[in-house]
Amino acid sequence: MSVKELRRIFEAAWLAAGYEILPSEPLVHPLFRGFNPSAGEGRAKESLEIDGDFRQAVHAIALREYDRGGKWPHSALFEMAACFVRPVSDLVAEMAVNIEVLKSLGVWPLWAKVWSGGQKGDYYIAPDHEANAALQELGVELVWDESDETLLWWGRSTLADTIPVLAPRAEIYFGDVEVAMFEQVQLRINPDGNLEKFRPMLAMGVGLDRLVGILEGHRPGLDDLASELAKYGVEKVDALRAIDALRAIMLTMAEGALPGGSRHENRARTLRSFFRDLLRIELRYPSLDWDIIYREFGERLREHFAGVHKVGTSEFFEVLPHERELAQKLARKTGRKGG
Repeated sequence: MSVKELRRIFEAAWLAAGYEILPSEPLVHPLFRGFNPSAGEGRAKESLEIDGDFRQAVHAIALREYDRGGKWPHSALFEMAACFVRPVSDLVAEMAVNIEVLKSLGVWPLWAKVWSGGQKGDYYIAPDHEANAALQELGVELVWDESDETLLWWGRSTLADTIPVLAPRAEIYFGDVEVAMFEQVQLRINPDGNLEKFRPMLAMGVGLDRLVGILEGHRPGLDDLASELAKYGVEKVDALRAIDALRAIMLTMAEGALPGGSRHENRARTLRSFFRDLLRIELRYPSLDWDIIYREFGERLREHFAGVHKVGTSEFFEVLPHERELAQKLARKTGRKGG
């Protein structure tokens, strides 16, 4: 099972349930100087401002900070199947769309860590009793938590204004691996400082990289490509980091991002850090023809993301000589080859 195959399975379930399928948010955010922080978040914020009813789904691609901890650390670039609904007339039926897909794949039983109520700054945020009851009706076991503030989504009601919105969320697990999240956005803080309830919006996302890992029995997302790179003699941990960095570079450069130093905006510095991760590994294996490797994997990425996102192979090769020169200078300065 691949991420590409999972996309098709979720898309079929969404279409059968009457969802409109939308393209992913851009990785290079049109309003901010950085990259999009999380899969689907832009769509969620945008959906909050829609007055009418909607049933939307998206194959979201996003960048995040490296997370080297846990059983399966997050990669820099990840994919998520996410859906958004308003009004929520039948919460059980809406949540069942994604839950039933997980069941059909054998990812069952599930349990969820849910917010049990507590303070968030000056406010007491109650549990989402309706959502928790729906999870239980679908057979998901609940574990209550009042200390983990990651169980509260704190966002903005639009991309431009400053009105925060709040939502208790549920983190859904298979064994000890988080595979999905759910939230019913229904509170916002008005300019006068008071909490106000407004028309709730359901948001639910499933991590496709994680799901592949569960189904295939190994660390998700990058293993197939990394195994191919390992055939060239690259150690597995280096191969994983190289492919992760290469994906992030080629997809963001396809949207016009360029690497830069400390005087440049955040996304330029972030992109340069991806290049440094990649080129440190390149320097550890100087006998390999990395240009051939990059072209081969650029083709593989284009096949993987066909119809979902562009891959900036030509943009990558335009800046590669300069980035290589900077990486080599840094290695000479620090006295470490690929360190």
